Amino acid sequence: MTRSPIARVRPDIFEPPTTPLERRRRSRRRIAAVLALVIVAPSLLWGGTLAYRDLSCGPIGNGISRVDGQCVGVTDGSFVFHPDIEQIQQRIRKENEKVRNGGYGNLPYVRIAVLMPMTADDRSALTMARIRYSLQGAYAAQRRANGGADDGFGDPTPLIELLLANEGSNQQQWRPPVSRLTNMTTGPHPLVAVVGLGVSIPATQLAAEELSRHQVATVGAVLTADTLRADSFVQVSPSNGHYALALRNYLDQEYPEGHSDRRRGIVVYDQNSDMYTRTLREAYEQHLEDFMVEGPAQQFNGILNEEEPVPLFDHVSTQVCAAKAVRIFYAGRVKELRNHFIPSLARKHCADREENNEQLTIMLGTTGLSSLRDEETVDLLKRHRIRVVYASSIDPDGWNGRADELLGSEQQDALPEFLSGMPVGYPSFYQKLHALFSTQEADDALADGYAAMHHDAVATAVLATRQAARERKESVPTHKHVASALWKLNILGEVPAAGGTLSFSPEGLGWPSGKPIPILSIPPDAQPPTSTSKPYIT
Repeated sequence: MTRSPIARVRPDIFEPPTTPLERRRRSRRRIAAVLALVIVAPSLLWGGTLAYRDLSCGPIGNGISRVDGQCVGVTDGSFVFHPDIEQIQQRIRKENEKVRNGGYGNLPYVRIAVLMPMTADDRSALTMARIRYSLQGAYAAQRRANGGADDGFGDPTPLIELLLANEGSNQQQWRPPVSRLTNMTTGPHPLVAVVGLGVSIPATQLAAEELSRHQVATVGAVLTADTLRADSFVQVSPSNGHYALALRNYLDQEYPEGHSDRRRGIVVYDQNSDMYTRTLREAYEQHLEDFMVEGPAQQFNGILNEEEPVPLFDHVSTQVCAAKAVRIFYAGRVKELRNHFIPSLARKHCADREENNEQLTIMLGTTGLSSLRDEETVDLLKRHRIRVVYASSIDPDGWNGRADELLGSEQQDALPEFLSGMPVGYPSFYQKLHALFSTQEADDALADGYAAMHHDAVATAVLATRQAARERKESVPTHKHVASALWKLNILGEVPAAGGTLSFSPEGLGWPSGKPIPILSIPPDAQPPTSTSKPYIT
């Protein structure tokens, strides 16, 4: 039978195979078609989802992509990572546009990136408020850098474009932004430094190592874990070892040798693998051993994610009471201290302490403790005779008040380095923040050390950049030359930072010299009696 020409072109007409060979071939073709569909269909679906996800983080090619459900990457401020930081991002974007469009007279410019979480969730070490304060401090440093010699950073060349790099709410998505940053180190306006780097966790170490592998100058802002090290990597914050030494300096004055309460401290630590808490505990044990009771340290399980149960502190509070300790050296995150440990201590009635009317002191080292200054927590501390004494990167209450008094004073330039414990660089930072933001915004940002430390990280990168430019007699230095210049920020090249007049050298392993570490107290009226003396200086 002759096949109809219509049958050859109409797909709805089925002609059965006429031979065994043709039947086998057709069967193989059907199997191949089914297998192809099985393989290709998920790919098509994934591809469609990927395209949607990319667009949900802005247009393709904007430097932002969705990774693990988060928009991560690098922006000049145009892409807003979170509504809480939209206003400060837009200010940074406008300043960047002014730099690029000749608003400062077509001067050469380079790029410095702030790498840190730009979003937060229940697990995050940084809240959205602290992220906002950090960016406000970085922006203040950018404005000072671009503002001319009168703003404290010397010759304003090259100018600074400030990029924002989001590494995810818990820093686990650091690879995409770091990869993009290391590919931005060439061209007429190269990336020369990265600052910030979030908090002291393993992801921070990995990011620092990758940036150093590409010889990118890197400046940590609020990093304190002593084990955080990499080439071309410095920190403007004290280390946990420095914090412990500052606490010892205070304790030696408060409880000299032979004092009956000298050896009445106990370590309470988070047993999770956390670089900050682990190295803080090690620093206590190394530098404060002769202030501790006989017996083991007490441990608890900190919260690593929202699915984990609330940490139980009642057994720790019982052990503290049994040891007759009046001093706790706390090595854990502030969130657990505020939400769980302090309430547990308040519930525990220690007969010996109550009989002797003794106060319980919690001691630690941290960038800032503004989260413990709310009315409810302060009232709880007061009612149960508990105080928190901590070594800090700045003294917000003390320095803000003195800076406010000194603004406009003719004697400001002649201040000795630590007049009343305040660094000479702090008033300029304080003044700039109040000039850029409303009084309420500035006061909020100045409540702890996050704005100041991120300001100082950018300032350090700026001065290293300009040091490299002078040395090389180039208007735009390379990232490698800036990385080398970090180690020359000393003697005549010190950084007039908000947190101190800082200097860096290879011998210091990246930690700053010249950083004062004040000892502060909550409640404020429980201020340590030695607070009027000069602070410990790194």
